[in-house]
Amino acid sequence: MIYRKIGDTNVQISIISMGGHEYLSDGRSRGFNENFELAVRPGHIFEGFGQKRRKKVLSLAYEHGINFFDVTQDSEKEAQDRVAAGCYLK
Repeated sequence: MIYRKIGDTNVQISIISMGGHEYLSDGRSRGFNENFELAVRPGHIFEGFGQKRRKKVLSLAYEHGINFFDVTQDSEKEAQDRVAAGCYLK
């Protein structure tokens, strides 16, 4: 993996990032397309984010050196934190 330093810090991030969106069976992204008002409400957590598939994808990303993760909705943030803890603390 190639990393770049952020500004004047010593923080190195991967040049490839991974987003946190999950998808509905029709291909639309979850949250925003389920209920936009709730998706943008601070603290709202939709049920069902961060299941087995997310853990598998996150584990593969981490194993390949990705350390830059982009999540926007609180449901994505909560799932990313919960699943990441399980991946990193094997």
